[in-house]
Amino acid sequence: MTPTDRATRRPHVGVTVLALILGVVSLAAGCAVVSPSAQTPAPEQEWEALSDEAVIAEDLVLVVFALKEEFGPENLLDTMLPVEEHASTALDVAGLGYLDGNDVGGQEYSLYFYGVDREAMWKRLEPIMATAPYPLARVELWPPGEDATPRVLSFDEE
Repeated sequence: MTPTDRATRRPHVGVTVLALILGVVSLAAGCAVVSPSAQTPAPEQEWEALSDEAVIAEDLVLVVFALKEEFGPENLLDTMLPVEEHASTALDVAGLGYLDGNDVGGQEYSLYFYGVDREAMWKRLEPIMATAPYPLARVELWPPGEDATPRVLSFDEE
């Protein structure tokens, strides 16, 4: 064996010994070493398929409240939280849908509810929304689909 052969072999042996030592230490510590080739790749295709179609396949009830300021008062979120929690629980218990989130700006505060039946969802939500500390501006009842047209319920400001 020439000195060149030894120099090229040693790092390989060193890496092998190091990997063996790390494996023994990991096992002693209760960890497992898994080679990258043994790992299963994440199913990226499934996530892409769900992201666009899931929301479109559900009815949407968009509840919009009128605000006096661009983004409402400083305590807007605190005052709306009990209304949101009550509405979310009511839809969940009835098996009708869920609260997806809120949006604020342009003197409006909006709540997005998705579920199986927009009319039944609004029937359940209407008395709860009437308890909100801000007046209703409008409610949009959206059927599923990209080209859907909502039924809009308008409310006069008091």
